[in-house]
Amino acid sequence: MAKSKASKRREHKIRSGGFDPSALRGSAPDYSMHERKTMTKQEKWKKQLSKHKKRSLPGNGDEGIAFLYGGVGRARRFC
Repeated sequence: MAKSKASKRREHKIRSGGFDPSALRGSAPDYSMHERKTMTKQEKWKKQLSKHKKRSLPGNGDEGIAFLYGGVGRARRFC
């Protein structure tokens, strides 16, 4: 990978006996600094809803269009 212009300048300063600006930088911690928490039951449920784009889920009362037009197209018997 190519070096950036800034990194080339830093290396040149170090070679020529100048100051190393990376010495002033703080070191990064070995662990993640942001706080993590487990999701609640309600948060998990909301995530599932948005993940599947609010499709009809079992038990929500929406049986879909097949339920509405279930009687159409059946052959009628006459005795």
